[in-house]
Amino acid sequence: MFSIITVSHGHEEDCSNLLDSLLAHYDERSFEMIVIDNLNHSTILGPRLSAIRNQYPNFRYTLIENSTPRSFSYNNNVGVSIASSDTILLLNPDIIIEDRYLLDFINFERLEVGTFYFPSLLNKDRSPQAHIKVWPNFFFQVLITLYSLFGRQLTTHEGQDWAFAAAVLFKKETFVTMGGFDERFLLYCEDVELCHRLKKLGGGLVFLKEIKLVHCLGGESKSKHMRQAIISNIYLRYRYLRNHFLRPLWGSEGNRRASGIASVGVGSTNDSHS
Repeated sequence: MFSIITVSHGHEEDCSNLLDSLLAHYDERSFEMIVIDNLNHSTILGPRLSAIRNQYPNFRYTLIENSTPRSFSYNNNVGVSIASSDTILLLNPDIIIEDRYLLDFINFERLEVGTFYFPSLLNKDRSPQAHIKVWPNFFFQVLITLYSLFGRQLTTHEGQDWAFAAAVLFKKETFVTMGGFDERFLLYCEDVELCHRLKKLGGGLVFLKEIKLVHCLGGESKSKHMRQAIISNIYLRYRYLRNHFLRPLWGSEGNRRASGIASVGVGSTNDSHS
């Protein structure tokens, strides 16, 4: 069994579509579902999850209802902290599963500690989505934000430095040992920093090119959150500097336990029920 964590910020319809796609291809006994309702729309998500359990008696879920909205980082940290499995799959609610390939990979491949696994992402039209990037340049990020103010899109260059956290698979030990997402990111850049920190700790990224998920890109434009986007980009530069002083935990440096890990630990909450 593995744990799937998804955060809804008013994405009830997306969550429902995600659940339908999961149950169409995965046995309900193969995973547990942790749904964080960031806007506390339990009158929608709660009955939907209950209905699924009635239809699939072995379906396991936990619904966390936040009393106040929290960040992407915080919510996912909470989800990981309560997950009962040591294999974690973070999925955005706007992900659609279309086959069993990812499930087969989880069942038959041995996941390495110190590694993040990223499936390939497709757009709605099934064209490849550019979700694997080079480290973002600060001035280019500012330019992207300015473009968004005028309804125009400018994307960062493709590379292999980091990837969207819309779909990422890992061992729980990896995430907890490195401290989880940095909850001080207001919005954006938390996945960039997480990949940067993992690499500085001696870990690595694996891109699963043959495993494809549909990502409907339901996120909001940066122009709606200009202040948060700018602050997060500035904070990211500070995190880059701090990460350079981390001692490797994995890789060629061996499995030493470092004392210099940033204190951005996995959170907890009492606003939940199952």
